Amino acid sequence: MKNIHLWTVSPQGGPARNLTPGFDRTALDLMGTDLRDFHDPYPPVWSVDGTAIHYLVSDEGSTHLYSVPAKGGTPRRITKGALALLAVAGSKQGNDLAAIRCDHADAGTVGRLDSATGAFAPLARPTAKLFDTLAVQTPEEFWVGMPEGHRVHCWMLKPPNADPKRKYPMILEIHGGPRVQYGACFFHEFQMLASAGLYVLFSNPRGAQGYGEAFTRQIVVDWGGPDYEDLMRVVDDALRRYPEIDPARLGVTGGSYGGYMTNWIVGHTNRFKAAVTQRSVVDLKTLLLAGDFSDDAVPEFGDQPWRDSQDYRRMSPITYVENIRTPLLILHSLEDHRCPVEEAEQLYTSLKLLRRDVEMVLFPAESHGLSRGGTPSRRVARLTFLRDWFVRHLAPEPAPRAAARAPAAAEPAMAKAK
Repeated sequence: MKNIHLWTVSPQGGPARNLTPGFDRTALDLMGTDLRDFHDPYPPVWSVDGTAIHYLVSDEGSTHLYSVPAKGGTPRRITKGALALLAVAGSKQGNDLAAIRCDHADAGTVGRLDSATGAFAPLARPTAKLFDTLAVQTPEEFWVGMPEGHRVHCWMLKPPNADPKRKYPMILEIHGGPRVQYGACFFHEFQMLASAGLYVLFSNPRGAQGYGEAFTRQIVVDWGGPDYEDLMRVVDDALRRYPEIDPARLGVTGGSYGGYMTNWIVGHTNRFKAAVTQRSVVDLKTLLLAGDFSDDAVPEFGDQPWRDSQDYRRMSPITYVENIRTPLLILHSLEDHRCPVEEAEQLYTSLKLLRRDVEMVLFPAESHGLSRGGTPSRRVARLTFLRDWFVRHLAPEPAPRAAARAPAAAEPAMAKAK
């Protein structure tokens, strides 16, 4: 939850030097998208003359290129506007960088990036012909002021040709991480839901990256606290801004930490008519004891998971499972070692015993990154299950064509129906 800084170390040895000690942003691309995994960020790039270092920064819903003198100094933002740089690479021949640039409606353009001015010269857009045939929407951006004094960055993606005189359902999408940001990057899942006739709301509540270290540390030992408050206020504000949204037809979904928050939300409010929890967290103690990031336990949650800490019970969605009345679809991968599959099974079994409306789909041979790097047929199947659940429960109008079954190649997925 602390900022990642840019450091240099001499090849001759000696102490490392922090080049960005007072810079209140993380020196990493942590943009949430289903185009690729964000866990393998691109390294910094030296200028040809060795006087500066260029690096990517998560910054208020964008991933910008910054530059800092190699001897230390004030970092300078090179690029402008709402964008996501998914990759940058240098050259021994000149100061221009090779880059992949994305935004809300562009899944990736390869081009030449001027490291001095930030000017981008497109060279190739591999998805151009496909995108010319699609109804790709650009979301509306807005900020929501909070009583504590901070603001939450938000976007609303509307269905194609949305008619403000009609009523529409809305899906609240919650990012994973939690130290990730949503923003100016193409997101296939969002576009798919919008094309099904659903408004899609996404935001960066407290705990997200891109808004300073104090902002992202707000949820330490308080998962389900400030983040939940921000998300509910964002929904309230969206309903005021967009009167065409039907407050009786709200859905919520998210994956990983977003799945945690989905579980948390349906355990604390009945305002959502349907929910889909993906690769989620149910019990923080079992997650940390069986998952692959147990070292985060003490700095994030205040204690070791094998101890009888009241904070673990307070912050675990399973504690509130008896409150869940929202119809819930659980999507999880059998080879998920970040959030092991028993997290999903605990939630499913509990809700079945409580006679609640719950279904679970388990994907074989897939990992935590199914949505962005899984087998194509199972990625399509996941989207089909997700869309069909919301179409069934929220009835968007005009209703889309009857959704097809999950592809035959995905049939090994085990669906436990109600």
